[in-house]
This record gives sequence, C-alpha cells and structure tokens, in this order.
Amino acid sequence: SLVTLLAYCKATHLRNRELAKTITSQGDSAKDLLNAANARYNDMSVIQEISSESSVSLDANQLIHRVIPIMQKRLNFDRAMIMLIQEDTGTLEYVESYGHTQEQLAILKQARFNLKNPKARGPFVKAVKEQRPFLVDDVDKITSSLSMGSKIFAETIASPSFICVPLVYNQKAFGILAVDNWNSQKPLTKSDIAILNGIASQIAAGIANADSFKKL
Repeated sequence: SLVTLLAYCKATHLRNRELAKTITSQGDSAKDLLNAANARYNDMSVIQEISSESSVSLDANQLIHRVIPIMQKRLNFDRAMIMLIQEDTGTLEYVESYGHTQEQLAILKQARFNLKNPKARGPFVKAVKEQRPFLVDDVDKITSSLSMGSKIFAETIASPSFICVPLVYNQKAFGILAVDNWNSQKPLTKSDIAILNGIASQIAAGIANADSFKKL
C-alpha cells in the first residue's frame, strides 16, 4: 500500500542519514588521531634535534642561539625566550628569543631578575628557585605580588598567559625557557608543559656539558 511504501522510504532515509553521521564521525575521529600522532612525532623530533645540538655544542650561549631556530620552526608557540643565570651577578638575564618586536627586544635585553632577592616572587624567579614549571593563565592575577620592575616587564612584554619552565640538570638550575601565544591567543595546556620540560632538560644537559668543557 502507499502508506507502507511511504513508511519504508522514511525508514530507509533515516537509516541512510544515521549511516552518514557514523561515517562522518569515524572520519573525524581518524583525523583527530592522525593529528595527535603527527603532533607527538613532531614533539619527539624537536627533542631529538635539540639533544643532538646539546651533545656537540661547547658553549652555552652558542647552544641557545642554535636551539631557538629549531623551536621556532617546530613548535606552535608565537614567542619563546631563554634566559640564563649569570653566576657572577646572581641574576637571570636574556640570551635569545623569537617572535618579539624590536621594542620588546630592547626591554628584554635590559631585564634583570635578581635571584638573591628574598622578596622576589615573580614566576621566572620562582621557576628557578623551586625548579618547577609555571603555567600562568592570567597575568593580571599575579601582578599585585610582583615588584615594580616585574610589573612593568609583565605589562609591556608578557601575554595574558604564558608558560615558564626551568632549565635544570642534576638538580642545578641554569635558567628558564618561557613561551606564549602573543598573537594567536591560543590556550596553553599541561601537555605543552610536558614537551617544554623535555626540551628544557636537553638544553640544561647541553649547558652543563659546555660548562664542564670550559672548566677543563
């Protein structure tokens, strides 16, 4: 009958629509898995490249200058910066970065974070002293606890959020690695901290090797 035929057609249409949804969903899942696999491969490639540089570089500053371009090419952060501890002054100072404007670079190169100051509570100093990473998701929440110099630095340089990871090898801190998404404002995550920790440990090992060579 016509009613039966119409019911059959409607049921067939619904089944086809559900099948199309299933195929689309499976396609999206496969795409997500592929993207995740590619991201993990890229992360491991970054660490491997930096590890290679760390094993052959005999100067800490030279190592940093070679590592930064690798990070810029391989990682999806708008900006990155490395600061090292100056043993003679006890300060944390700029060495190299990417993604900053000339005006920002001028400020970065003049910045000094005093690690000997017991009142210093900025994330860069705390990352070194506590030897642990910090993910600051809202800079405005921490500005009240910063020194005047750090406030000015945060207002002119820092993104609303950033990650700061210490460069540590054998329980000795050598400096910090900081990244942010100044332009894209892409959210930073704990998985970002994981890859940055891996990179930071390789850089720190390279610096330790370079220091040992210099002492020899």
